[in-house]
Formats: sequence, structure tokens, C-alpha cells
Amino acid sequence: MIDRFNFYDIYGNLIPGFVLVALFALPHYILAGAWPSADLGSAVLVIVVAYLFGHLLQSIATSALSSQVMRDAGGRPAFPSIVLLDKSNKVLSTSLKTRLADLVRSQFGINLHIDLDLDADVPQHRTIAADRNTAFFLCRPLANKTSAYTEQFQGLYAMSRGLFVAFSLGSLYLIGAWLPAPYTFFALGVAGATSMVALFLAILRLFDLPRLRFPGLRISPLTGVGVDRAILAVVGALALASGGVAWGLPSRDDRFDAATLAVAGVSLFFALRFLLLYRLFSVEFAKAVWTYFSVSKPQIDAA
Repeated sequence: MIDRFNFYDIYGNLIPGFVLVALFALPHYILAGAWPSADLGSAVLVIVVAYLFGHLLQSIATSALSSQVMRDAGGRPAFPSIVLLDKSNKVLSTSLKTRLADLVRSQFGINLHIDLDLDADVPQHRTIAADRNTAFFLCRPLANKTSAYTEQFQGLYAMSRGLFVAFSLGSLYLIGAWLPAPYTFFALGVAGATSMVALFLAILRLFDLPRLRFPGLRISPLTGVGVDRAILAVVGALALASGGVAWGLPSRDDRFDAATLAVAGVSLFFALRFLLLYRLFSVEFAKAVWTYFSVSKPQIDAA
């Protein structure tokens, strides 16, 4: 929905990518005892690499983190755009939901069923949920025209999602770099083996083969990650930590170990913090879209 370089590109791609690049490069600069040069060429290269890494992070984050950060009336994970319209949900006022339902029905011919608390026990709950979700995507561009806040919240929740993954991956890498140097060759072997397993699982997913796929089983209600994705995540984490161990050089000293472990701990803290912010901004984004669409009727009439 965002067709120009703006909040989403800066918040969602550039900032998380820069954080990951910085964390990956940190062991090298700690060992060297010097920081990178500030010349223009280096800065441009870092920005380009960070932006590309940011796109990769968002791809990983989209697969790893579900946007179903709220619970429906039956206690199951659900999208905020759907749950906010439930009759018993008090985040949006009843009058606002009534206005929304009228506008959506007149503009798109979709019934939001705001008189229901949607869960699996409601007849045709899948159809109703799909209608609410469709209406949300139809309303989003009109809400963006009414206020820039919806676009900003979209950028903020994308940034939080990307930073969660960036700090998580960075902390794994730094923990690996902190491990004692004698484990270097062992770690390189683990990295090679886990990379082969990751490639094998990726091929299975690419060709949609049935092995190692358990569609009905979920690892976590928070992320909604299936078994095959969880295996991929574990394999990738092992490979990443093993790659960090490769920094276990003879020139390491206590200063390196202390600094690396400290940054790894701080990274884990920020990863958890941004996971919570991702959940918060996901809800705020849905609230902003519904709220600002409710006052966009003059623009609809003028269209």
C-alpha cells in the first residue's frame, strides 16, 4: 500500500537492517580495537547493505511472526482488524463501530457483523472473518488519505517486527562469538551440517513436499509457527551461532569476551522489548485504519 520510499522503507527495512549489520560487524571491530571509517563511500555501502538486509529480515519476520496478536472470543489467536469489531470488544466505541458498519456496507456491500463476538462457535465464522479482513484492506488506502498516522503505525509495527528478528539473530551470533576459541572448528562443522539441513528443508518447502510438514500442529500460539518452520528456525539459529564461534581467534582476550557477552545480553533484552512493541503497534495500526476510515466519508462522496 506504500508506493514510495518513506516511513515503511526507513522504519521497516533500513533501521532493522542497520542494526543487524552493526551486530554482525561488532566482534571484528572489538578484536581490531578500532571502529569503521566515516568516509562517504563506506557510509553509502553500509546503507545499501543494511537496506538489503532489512528486506531479508522482513521476509523472515513475516514467516516467523503471525499478525494474529489478539485473542477472539474463544481464546484463539486472531487478527486485530477482526477482533476490534467484536460486540464485546471495548477498544472501539459502539457508536464508532456502528458508523463503520454503515460506511462499509454502503461503500463495499460488506456486512461487518458488529453484533457478534466472532469465534469458532459462530456459524459461518470463517466467512465473516474473511469479510472483515477484506473490508480492512479496502478501507486502508482511504484511511491513509485521511491521516498519515495509519501509514506511520504500519511503519512502526514493521520496524518492531524487523528489530525483533535483527536483535534475536544478532544475539545468537554474538553468543557464538563469545564461546571459547577451541570450539571454532567444531562450530564450523556444525554450521556446515546445519546449512545442509536448512537447504534440504528449503527444498521440501519449495516443492511443497509432504515430508516434515504437519499443518495441524503449532509450536506456539504466539507466533503460529508450524513444525517445519520451527525446524528451519532451530537449524538457522544453530548455523548462526556456529558462525559466530568462528570469531574465536587466538587474539581474543577477556575484554573481547566481556564486551561480546554484554552486547549479546542487551540484544536479547531489546529483542523481547520489540516483540512486545510489535504486538502493540499491530493493534494500534488496526485501530488507526478503522478510526480514520470512519471519518473519510467526504472523500468517498467526492470520489
